[in-house]
Amino acid sequence: MRRMGKMPMPRHNERENCKLKSGFTIIELLMATAIMAGLLTSVALAMHASLKSCSENDRMAAVTQSARSIMSKMSHEIRACEDISGTSTKLILLPVDNGTGLTQIQYEITNGSLFYRKVVNGVTTSYPLLDGSDRVKVTSFAVTTVSGKDAAGTTCTVNVTVKLVLNIDSQTLSVTASGCPRRNQTY
Repeated sequence: MRRMGKMPMPRHNERENCKLKSGFTIIELLMATAIMAGLLTSVALAMHASLKSCSENDRMAAVTQSARSIMSKMSHEIRACEDISGTSTKLILLPVDNGTGLTQIQYEITNGSLFYRKVVNGVTTSYPLLDGSDRVKVTSFAVTTVSGKDAAGTTCTVNVTVKLVLNIDSQTLSVTASGCPRRNQTY
């Protein structure tokens, strides 16, 4: 005869250990969450710095392009003018009379702004080319002329160089333009 007895039942602690070994503990979940939060914060900071740098580069490129455009226009007007005079803050160009009534073109620095003025039929029109905002200031404007003699031996301006120095967000940008005005100038 077979002896009937009770089957051994697993102990209560062994059953709980089996269940706990198949999942994560609360501490493991908290550690994983903390590591993930640290990684996401690092990625967010890197993205923010990248976007800020990109924005600053776009601003610098826009101001640089504006300065180059201004200097190109200035150089063109120097080539087409009849008379030139300049100081450390002002360039005055007297264009050739072509029937439009334009008698004077002027570039002038005032309080960190570069202004363009022209006189047509006695009426002066003025507007800022670079407005001297908080982030962009015109710090220097230099006009250099080189005199020489034309074929008839008359003294004339043979070359004009204009240097514009800007301060953009504590960075310095220097732009230079040069032009050879008409050779028939006399002084």
